[in-house]
Amino acid sequence: MSLNWKEINLVLQELQLDGCHIQQIFQRDYRNIYFQMYRPGETFYLRICLEQGKTRIHSSPTKPRSRGVQPRFSQFLRARIRGGKIEEAGQVGEERIIRLKVVKGGEISLIFIRLWSSAGNIIVCDENMEILDVAYRKPGRRESSGEIFTLPEAVHDQEKRKKIEAVAVRPPSPGSSFQESIAAEYGQRERDEERLRLLKELKRYYSMRENSFSSRLKRISAAEAKLEKAHELSHMGNLILSNIWKITKGDDRVEVEDFREQGMREDDSPARPEEEGSGNEPGNAGVSGRICIELDPGLSPGENAELYFSKAGKIRSRSEHLQQERENVEGNLKRVRSILSELESEETSLSRIRELHADHREESGGSQGGKKQAGTPGLEFISNGFKILVGRTSRENDSLLRRHTRGNDTWIHTRDYPGGYVFIKQKSGKSVPLDVLLDAGNLALHFSKAKNNGQADMYYTQVKYLRRPKQGKTGLVLPTQEKNLFIKADESRLNRLLKGGNE
Repeated sequence: MSLNWKEINLVLQELQLDGCHIQQIFQRDYRNIYFQMYRPGETFYLRICLEQGKTRIHSSPTKPRSRGVQPRFSQFLRARIRGGKIEEAGQVGEERIIRLKVVKGGEISLIFIRLWSSAGNIIVCDENMEILDVAYRKPGRRESSGEIFTLPEAVHDQEKRKKIEAVAVRPPSPGSSFQESIAAEYGQRERDEERLRLLKELKRYYSMRENSFSSRLKRISAAEAKLEKAHELSHMGNLILSNIWKITKGDDRVEVEDFREQGMREDDSPARPEEEGSGNEPGNAGVSGRICIELDPGLSPGENAELYFSKAGKIRSRSEHLQQERENVEGNLKRVRSILSELESEETSLSRIRELHADHREESGGSQGGKKQAGTPGLEFISNGFKILVGRTSRENDSLLRRHTRGNDTWIHTRDYPGGYVFIKQKSGKSVPLDVLLDAGNLALHFSKAKNNGQADMYYTQVKYLRRPKQGKTGLVLPTQEKNLFIKADESRLNRLLKGGNE
């Protein structure tokens, strides 16, 4: 609820703005403007809020947060009235309009602060009432530069005047002035609204992250199930070698005895009855214990066996990556669920919610307008609030570099050894701490060919200093302006990261 005319009058009586100097003007957003005021022995901040349903004016106990480049209107006010003196300050009749007469260097500015609930505005005029600029330009109301500003006419209708006179004033809190009570009331309301808004945004974001990590775990489980096929492919290769004497180049299939069906398995354990098949389809044992194996007619028997071993090897080579990915995803899922649990708690402070929101903005790209990001390839870790991305293959390295990093992010790689790319996502206004750099260096060592050495030289630079050679291999880059870093494997540091205790 906005201030009524009686409450505005009370605030002005307490403020005593006559004779105050305007030292600075801040515009935190498009609805709130702060004047830094000075009078002998006191400096304070005057807040003017034009938000619909919350229009008000009162002193503010704290300095407003800086927003960098100031909007147009605050820049105009700084040029026009900063350093000026308020000679007159008062209310226009019984209207919710405040009139300030500011003098700066012999130049007079009339500032009208209209605190109407749904049409708040600040109009700056010269002494002839010609509008110089306004907070909100509204040509339909003739409130724009060059127009003549006119005040609303006084109300003479008796019924309307009774309603105006009947408005009530909110009682102040015990031991506080009226404007202190107003500042506290609206301040608490704003904090409550901010809390609800941030919680809604965070819950939506981390619920999406939880679903994403859960889906990745399902995909990992499906990929792990396919690893069973590697055993079957190896078995086919062994059967071909065992029967190589009966195969000639040009054959497209061969039917052989399946030694797993002859009472014993490859691991010397008895065959289970349920493993017995009912036909002679390729790759399936029949009742007779025979199996039909498909062959490539263009390959020799030995090359066909090698082809089956190669396919099995490719599937097995993924097993280590899948295990790493599972541990990483499970750690991130645990972290996200911990945050969601924290968001559900009534005891979570607003400062903690703001901290989580800042982390969320960094994770999701900040100014990307909340656009949904594609799943990040490779592995993700969190170190002291910084996100670390790790690519394990040339394809993951290339994808991370092209789609998931920015120019100011840090790239780390082992020198003289092939390995995965490690990226530290930059946080706005913060440099990368040494501890985070060491975490990233240990990850780069762990996911490289230098892993078994236990130590390696690294080089690191910002992504914007990486160059791709023409017609180079996928993921290949040439670093410039790089710095050197020597890393010796730190098992405790690495275990903390790999096991998900990476906060």
